[in-house]
Amino acid sequence: MISDHNQNESAKSEFITASGRRFVSDARSDFHYTSFETKKLLRAYSPESNAPLLYKKASLIELEPHVAYYRDKMTLSFNICDRMSGACYVLKDISDFLTAVEECETVSYGKHLSFTHDKKAFTEETLNIISFLNDYFREKRTVSYPYGKGHNKEIELKGHEIDEFFASVNSLYFVNKDFRARHIDERLLEKDETFPPIDLSIEKTANGVTFEAAPFTMFEGYSNIYFEKKRKIHVIPRKDCASILPFLTFLSSRRTENELFIAEKDLPLFSSGLLPVLNEYMNVSIDGFDVAKYSPDVPKFRIYLDMPDTYTITCDVQAVYNADRYDEQIFHIFGRNFDDGINSGGNDARGFIKRDLFKESKIAKTISPFFDNMDNKKGVLYIEADESSEDKIYSFLTQDIKILYGLGDVYLSEAIHSINIKAAPRINLGVSVVSDLLELSIVPEDISVKELDDILNRYDRRKKYYRLKSGEVLDLSSKEMDILYSLRDGLLLSKNDLAEGHVSIPKFRALFLDELADKSKDYEFSHISLSREFKKLVNTFAGSYEKEYDIPDSLQDVLRDYQKAGYYWLRTLKANGFGGILADDMGLGKTLQVLSLLLSMKEEAKRQGINNRCSLIVCPASLVYNWQHEIQRFTPELNCELAVGIKPDRERVTSEIDEEKTDVIITSYDLLRRDIDLYRYLSFECVIIDEAQFIKNPSTQVAKAVKSVKAGFKAALTGTPIENRLSELWSIFDFCMPGYLFNYKNFKEKIEIPVVSDGDGDEMQHLRRMIAPFVLRRLKKDVLKDLPDKLEENIVSQMTKEQEQLYKAHLQRVKMLVHSKDDEEIKRDRIAILSELTRLRQLCCDPGLIYENYNGGSAKADLLLEMVKSAAESGHKVLLFSQFTSMLDRISKLLAKEGISHYLLTGATKKEDRIKMVDAFQEDDTPVFCISLKAGGTGLNLTAADIVIHYDHWWNIAVQNQATDRAHRIGQKNVVTVYRLIMKDTIEERIILLQNKKKELADQLLNSDSLSTPKLSKEELLELLG
Repeated sequence: MISDHNQNESAKSEFITASGRRFVSDARSDFHYTSFETKKLLRAYSPESNAPLLYKKASLIELEPHVAYYRDKMTLSFNICDRMSGACYVLKDISDFLTAVEECETVSYGKHLSFTHDKKAFTEETLNIISFLNDYFREKRTVSYPYGKGHNKEIELKGHEIDEFFASVNSLYFVNKDFRARHIDERLLEKDETFPPIDLSIEKTANGVTFEAAPFTMFEGYSNIYFEKKRKIHVIPRKDCASILPFLTFLSSRRTENELFIAEKDLPLFSSGLLPVLNEYMNVSIDGFDVAKYSPDVPKFRIYLDMPDTYTITCDVQAVYNADRYDEQIFHIFGRNFDDGINSGGNDARGFIKRDLFKESKIAKTISPFFDNMDNKKGVLYIEADESSEDKIYSFLTQDIKILYGLGDVYLSEAIHSINIKAAPRINLGVSVVSDLLELSIVPEDISVKELDDILNRYDRRKKYYRLKSGEVLDLSSKEMDILYSLRDGLLLSKNDLAEGHVSIPKFRALFLDELADKSKDYEFSHISLSREFKKLVNTFAGSYEKEYDIPDSLQDVLRDYQKAGYYWLRTLKANGFGGILADDMGLGKTLQVLSLLLSMKEEAKRQGINNRCSLIVCPASLVYNWQHEIQRFTPELNCELAVGIKPDRERVTSEIDEEKTDVIITSYDLLRRDIDLYRYLSFECVIIDEAQFIKNPSTQVAKAVKSVKAGFKAALTGTPIENRLSELWSIFDFCMPGYLFNYKNFKEKIEIPVVSDGDGDEMQHLRRMIAPFVLRRLKKDVLKDLPDKLEENIVSQMTKEQEQLYKAHLQRVKMLVHSKDDEEIKRDRIAILSELTRLRQLCCDPGLIYENYNGGSAKADLLLEMVKSAAESGHKVLLFSQFTSMLDRISKLLAKEGISHYLLTGATKKEDRIKMVDAFQEDDTPVFCISLKAGGTGLNLTAADIVIHYDHWWNIAVQNQATDRAHRIGQKNVVTVYRLIMKDTIEERIILLQNKKKELADQLLNSDSLSTPKLSKEELLELLG
């Protein structure tokens, strides 16, 4: 309970013991009433609030729409009518009506119509109209449209508003106020979605033709065209009447009657262009006009293609009239005098030609896009290329030319006829197993090895055609070429490999080759044949592991089913000469799966009557004794030695392996780096690295030392194979299967940059397929159905007044610092800026971490103390994590002052004491374990705890998740509650946002968590500071 004198000050941080939650009001303490806005919100969610005390029911009410149209302006008004009684009144204010519906008000419109505006009172069509009107006024309010009370009797509709209104109604009253309108009275119109029947009469006169259209009203929305005709409103999508629309718009815009005249000389143009469109849409009647007399002659088109040089194609398109007759006439469509002789040959013995310019123009528009330019002098189109762009020449001859054949008679010159474009080359590919390697044979049939090398290694893959020395051209655009390109990229084939006709490659490429072989089954020219031994190798991954390997009897009842699957997977990898990454979720027992592997190999060696070879386990120094503890607990049969302590002891362990019959040596990353000379000439059965993210930077001495150790099988254990970037995954693979993801330069160019920088989804999928067989990743939620839930909650608290003043002053200083620098300076001064950000985070924790004589209190420390007291009193056990050991020291003093027993584990804790401390916490009644995030975030089993508190927050969410899973792991019987303590309106809130924002890469690749380290731009830093 909170004492009376401190009750007001502590109200914001009060905890309810039963739940561990606190409830903070967001209102000021001197508020004693519910505001008008809040009451309105409550009424909106109350079923009773919508029902007035006196509910006046009416029969179904409908809004009767009235549309007036005049000179491209459309207005809309309504009558409101009672369908049953027939009472009908003008709606004087549309906006007031909408408000009445929203507030469910009772409104009287006259002596015979008064009702409550519940939505159930309206017809379905009226509800549609109400929805349209709400959208209409919402948009007008957004643009500050001036609608005042009493000024909304009618509204104006434009563009998409017209479309949306007509979509909401089936009928309406309509009046056309144009002076030319035949009907000036208001009429009820039904909606129709067919084109209106418009009569058009054409009559021949001495000098041409006149034609007259029956009257109609047309107006346009945004997507539709509307016609008022014979008591119907016709709604036609704009695209469905695009060809007739210019004519109808022309008629509608005229201020005289719908009568037009076309002179005699223009009748051929009218007959070939406009008349066919009119016949399609309108009811056309013709009097005295012989259409055939004025219709153009029918041309035949000839297309002549030539290739005057290697990189040029020309095209001459000819319109031929009276083709193949003595009076044949030819017009070059792209000639300089294309328009000459529209009615040519009047005095020519060959006769009078009425050219069909409509068809000629249509052909010209269809053909010209296939060419680059036009030679006006010669009247031809042409494609012009060079050595780098010759693809467009061959693409035209293989693809585009097919379209030309459908337009007329195509004639090819001898130069074009001589070009022989062949399909992809036939390549014989075969894979077999030779000793511990795969052998790939590559034998081209149709081309030389040098030409194959040119295609694969020097030719631009973006080009789809390749000219052989013989002059023949290979079409490389087929999918069959993907097989060869994939082999080149996946195996880094060299010129020498191709010249020899075969190449030896590691067995870990087996699944890659099998996938390509499967793709090539249906290809005609290039497919991969597989030997029986190769198929057997691949089938080991698809078969039943249980039949191949036995689980040690002592672990048969200890291993869970998914752990047995992990054991079989490890055995299969080892048997086939592969390596792998066991990337199970934290807490799923990766250690036990590895120990089952090591024990099974010892038992197998014993059955074969041979000595078991020693294996090496490399782990963080803090976990060396934990590994020893787990071996003694689960596999005491394994003779285990620790290569720790003083140098002579480590030398003894590594030099007396055979004499001591050592099965397992355990050492730390740092000691391995220092002792690398002791391991240089040793060869192990297995090398297992735990918390493999320790070698994520391949340039470190630790990573180089680990990768230099020789072993028959290498496996990496990590719950977070990608913490920050893809290069970390490459580094781990470079340990367990060197070369599988190529060298880093190739990996970066071919995979990392396309995936991370370019967002290449295909390359991401390619990488996933590559690593999938060699990464085993299971999540707790998928395999441990009986594992209790993990509940996570952010606890936000307000700083004390003095703490907040210090924070804001320092925040202002950091902002000024960032504002004063450009991006390059920020990159250069990154360490200094991160140091300033760390101070901000420390101020959130406790200003006493920075200011020695600070006495203003820490809201977070006070909050923590209350939480811990509440949890301890309720019998809970708490893991408390902080990255600041100085903060843990202050918390330890606070807990001691309150008489709360606890353990404290930091980087200074002796390795031997860690295990003792962990075991004690698991067994005794100590309620709190304070742990440094870096020193104790991995490798500990602390399932006695059921509450995890993160006092402060690291940039990397994966690090915090690892720490949380010290408690939420196998053996946990209770629901684990995770609390993150966050200071309101500070950098801590933004760090949480950053964590959530930047964890996508590993989620996509491994369904894990990742977060980039804070390499932030100037804009990102300012966003982080708020």
